[in-house]
Amino acid sequence: MALSQFIRWARPIALLSGPLAIISVALVIASEISSGGSVEAMEGSMTGMLGGVLGLIGAIALLIGLVAVYAYEYDRLTSLGVWGFIVALAGAAMSVGGLWSQVFVVPYLIAEAPQLLEQGAGPVMAGFILSYALLGLGGLVFSIATLRGRAFPRWSSIVAIVGAVLCLAPLPSRYFLFAIAVTAWGAHIRPQETAGVRAGVAATAT
Repeated sequence: MALSQFIRWARPIALLSGPLAIISVALVIASEISSGGSVEAMEGSMTGMLGGVLGLIGAIALLIGLVAVYAYEYDRLTSLGVWGFIVALAGAAMSVGGLWSQVFVVPYLIAEAPQLLEQGAGPVMAGFILSYALLGLGGLVFSIATLRGRAFPRWSSIVAIVGAVLCLAPLPSRYFLFAIAVTAWGAHIRPQETAGVRAGVAATAT
């Protein structure tokens, strides 16, 4: 019962992931165009700040939604699929940390100590690459396992596979297509049909 209750509460959060990611991408692109590509101008603009905040909230929704999807279908996954989920979850958590720093740390550094931002660009970039690499690779394995598990429509898992690959590309809010897939998965979750309930029904039947 506790598992189905978690899924029931987490499902609406998962539904927010895709829309927030789409809006965030649109705002980031609009901010980049209006600022002429200047990082300082982008981070200081209202559009850029709002895009960053929504991107952060969307990433948190993705993290929670990913757990809800796993909790719903874990009995259909292979061991490789479980490991894919674990790696994807680690990448998603690290991505949330990176987006948090963009929202709360980067604007301060731009205003007070831009030289520190430039000096730390290498390690920061390496951290972002590692975060999205874990999300992309883990998400790819998890999405393939989900496709094979058939807990969700085939098209949604295919979108997730493509989205996981895009996590490896140097794009703004590069997790956005994977977030759309998590939203699609969330839309097809039925809390009353969790793995625990399915196991209980099977046990009763035998």
